[in-house]
Parts: sequence; structure tokens; C-alpha cells
Amino acid sequence: MPDSEPTELVAWANELLESARVARLGLLDEQGAPRVLPVTFAVAEGRIWSAIDQKPKRTEEPARLRFLRRDPRAALTVDRYSDDWDQLAWVQVLGRVSIV
Repeated sequence: MPDSEPTELVAWANELLESARVARLGLLDEQGAPRVLPVTFAVAEGRIWSAIDQKPKRTEEPARLRFLRRDPRAALTVDRYSDDWDQLAWVQVLGRVSIV
């Protein structure tokens, strides 16, 4: 996936990203197989942020961090479900992840 400039989102997509708190993070594992993980996130300063907490029993780095260190390309999908199909919506953000 080539690096590119951020794409300006239409208003409804921005609203969905700003209001949702759970998304699905798509990435590639150590064997290159696709993985999709639920994550919490927030939008601030024009970026999407997701935190990883410290688990007291964990002795190694969480798998998603290992996967993203190997290949930082990812897809974040945020959706709004409704039984009223006119209210269904989703937005997907593609890019490279930076671990800070």
C-alpha cells in the first residue's frame, strides 16, 4: 500500500468516527494471515488513537503490537448497525500504524 496524503472524509464519516468507540482493526499476523480484532479508539488532533493496557499476568508484548511492528499496514473499520437498513453505515481507514 503506497503512502499517500490523508483523504478528507465526508461529514457523515467524520461524525461516525467521532461518535463510535469500538472498531475492528484488520492486520496481518506473523505468517501473513489476516486478523481482525475489536479495539477501542478515539479521534484527537486529526489522528486515530487506540490504547493498550498492561495485563498483570502478561509476560510478552500483546500479539497485535508484534504483528504491527512486523508490518504496520492496517485497516480500521467503524460501523453503525441498525435494523433499519437506511441507517446502516461504515467507514474504513487504511494506513500505517505508529506505535508510541
